Amino acid sequence: MTSNHIWKVFAPYDVFSQPEAYLIGHVTTDSQSIYITASSHDVSAANQLPDMQLIGYWSRFKNRISKRRSPVKLEQWISVWKDENADIHCEVINDAETFQCTLLIYNPSDVFKSEILKQKNVDACEQNDNITSLVRILHATNSNLCDLEVTEGITVYTSASKRHGINQLVVWFLMFMVNFIYLPFRICSYSIQRNGTGTGDPLQKVMGVSSTFSQLAARSKQLCHTKSGDELKPFCRLRSVNTCLQQLIDTLLGVTLMYFLMSDNMAQYLANICLSYGDKVAGELKVLLDWLMGAPAGLKLNSQLTHILGKFFQYHIYLWSGYLYVLKPVLGQLVYYGSIAGVWGLSVQLALFQDILSTMTIHIYCFYVYAARLYRLQMYAMASLWRLFRGKKWNVLRQRVDSAVYDADQLFVGTLLFTVLLFLLPTTGLYYIVFTLLRVMVLTVQGVVSRLRQLLNHLPCWYILLWLAKSTSLTDGAVFQFVSYNERPSASTLVLSMQATRPSFSELLCLMNKSTVTTSAYSWGTIVKNLFLGHLIYPWIEKKKST
Repeated sequence: MTSNHIWKVFAPYDVFSQPEAYLIGHVTTDSQSIYITASSHDVSAANQLPDMQLIGYWSRFKNRISKRRSPVKLEQWISVWKDENADIHCEVINDAETFQCTLLIYNPSDVFKSEILKQKNVDACEQNDNITSLVRILHATNSNLCDLEVTEGITVYTSASKRHGINQLVVWFLMFMVNFIYLPFRICSYSIQRNGTGTGDPLQKVMGVSSTFSQLAARSKQLCHTKSGDELKPFCRLRSVNTCLQQLIDTLLGVTLMYFLMSDNMAQYLANICLSYGDKVAGELKVLLDWLMGAPAGLKLNSQLTHILGKFFQYHIYLWSGYLYVLKPVLGQLVYYGSIAGVWGLSVQLALFQDILSTMTIHIYCFYVYAARLYRLQMYAMASLWRLFRGKKWNVLRQRVDSAVYDADQLFVGTLLFTVLLFLLPTTGLYYIVFTLLRVMVLTVQGVVSRLRQLLNHLPCWYILLWLAKSTSLTDGAVFQFVSYNERPSASTLVLSMQATRPSFSELLCLMNKSTVTTSAYSWGTIVKNLFLGHLIYPWIEKKKST
């Protein structure tokens, strides 16, 4: 008797290389799916496996199928054999009824070693998907068989590679070496946290401002989560290996740059270039201030205000020149011994370069802060006076604009102050624009270096190697290809070959870097608005308080 129900039978390729064998696996009645995960020539050994059952028999001759089934009393039984044309046939017998069958031939290593499919099982995604169920059953079978002391006479198609233990030792060794490099910094951080007063500790604030300490803290925190073991989620194992490989590449690049800086007095040569550049910038700023104190681009500025601002900034340039004179004898040694940071990687050397650049351009930042604060104060006063003309005022408690009544004296004084501030605005605005442009130029260089650091911190080198090698660890699904379709009077067998699919390179990066992607708290529109209103931009941008 033939039913209209069609069963799905998942069979490994290696099953058909044996002359004959009992089939062992799992039967899912709800989805009408049968998963073959092992085989044995001994029926008694097949019946002793826990959480697994004898489900059928494979033979190259059909006449042997019924003889093998007769001593076994099971509700479900599958018979797989080949005909004289080498075509594979399959029958599913359930309670003496013969069901139609679709035979899906797969390679266990394609799905068993996939970290992506493992993660789908961990996240409980696609519970009704046959591929995900197959992966879950394969891992459950492998786990059950590993707990057994005797598995002689049983062919398991989910056995892990013999090199797995060697690979684990290599990973553990790499993690030990990488964590050993950051051991001194971790000891210092632990001592500071133990002796400090919390997040308000001044030493911690200073370390947070430094790009070098921030890079060391970020990398150390990243390495704290690098572990290896079966208790971790699959993606965590990939990220752990990738983090170790990142640090090794980073350290190799850093040591190469360290060797370059320590050879042929290169550190002193670069220090002299930086000092000469600093002197040149100081001279150009003096020329720029002289230009602003005159009639820049033919603009008519307030002579008294521009003279006061020019002398004020010139005095700071004088202080900066004295600072460079004091720094000249020690900068070469600082670059020389600072190159030792290459042991922690090129990213730390780039962070050290950012700190040196911030130190060398601190006068530009001071000019920007002075000009921005003056411009911001003037814009804030003009906005308040503009509300006064319209009979409005700012309610500080409710954070809104309310109506108000002013007398004639208040309106007169407000009009006078608004007029004075309005005519002084071109002078302060010009100084603000000039020093903001200088600050933006410095931030552009800082941003390029920061991007290089982020690239080194999140370099997907291990994922790239796996993707180029077409590793089965990155299998994310499967497609089925037609093999044969056999029609007989009693049943029909559709044979499909399951081929593993892998994500594209862009999909892989998005999938692996979900937890590391960070978004900026400020859009371009917000930054432009802050620049127009005189708010300070990076690194101490004024954040709007949430109500």
